[in-house]
Amino acid sequence: MGGHFDLDSKKEEITKLESELNSEGIWNDPQKMSNLNSKLATLKKSITKYNELEKSIIDSLDLLS
Repeated sequence: MGGHFDLDSKKEEITKLESELNSEGIWNDPQKMSNLNSKLATLKKSITKYNELEKSIIDSLDLLS
């Protein structure tokens, strides 16, 4: 699956963003740091929502069986 459900791609992007945010020079560019933090938060939120939805579906299927 691609697009919104491409979790592997999102996880890779999270790793890259975290690496950039841990670099020494990032504190010299507050705007870039803010943008990276914003992207990181959005990606983490989407993965959390996906995982919650997946758990809810699995629990619902368990109840039906």
